[in-house]
Amino acid sequence: MDIVLMGPPGVGKGTQGVVLAEHAGLTHVASGDLFRAHIRDETELGLLAKTFVERGELVPDRIVTDMVLDRVLAGGGTVLDGFPRTLHQAQDLPGRLSTAGRRIDAAVLLTAPRQTLLRRIVGRQTCRICQTAFNVFYQPPRQEALCDLCGGALHTRADDNMETARHRLDVYEQQTRPIAEYYRSEGLLLEVDGLGDPGEVFSRLVDALDLLSILEPGGVR
Repeated sequence: MDIVLMGPPGVGKGTQGVVLAEHAGLTHVASGDLFRAHIRDETELGLLAKTFVERGELVPDRIVTDMVLDRVLAGGGTVLDGFPRTLHQAQDLPGRLSTAGRRIDAAVLLTAPRQTLLRRIVGRQTCRICQTAFNVFYQPPRQEALCDLCGGALHTRADDNMETARHRLDVYEQQTRPIAEYYRSEGLLLEVDGLGDPGEVFSRLVDALDLLSILEPGGVR
């Protein structure tokens, strides 16, 4: 089984993707994490992708698709987080998956108001040691700039600033949001309200998937 998890930056795809994958016995494949790993390791692909990521722009299809599919096809079912991000990627994906006898079973679109998304993005902080996530607006640390769990220093990603955040949301509306209409036309789209605490959102997500008879408690049907 392969599920696409969609939505704008800051809507909580990463959080929900990890929990959904664990719940359903799938592998969480986050294209953003793949990019950052390549950038951190200064691979040839990472250096190329870095120029786009730092501007809040989409990495070109030719760089993205092979990298993600290599990871997807190496194992079992997946929750695809952050991919596809363009209509071309979405239209190309079924043919690529079909060579391995795979298909997209559902596409979940998480939604939230623009102002909420901006505050979620610019308020994000991550512990340098244990990678625990905080948000200065919604989930601040008890002590400013220090992790509640391990005391490590918190940092904000270079691209989590207001200018880049606004640009990323604009790019999403222009290039990624049309994918929702593509999956709607294929009868695969489920829209889930992304407001509220993560547990509430996850309950809505599971309920939506259950309507398609995809999930049962503890895993995949």
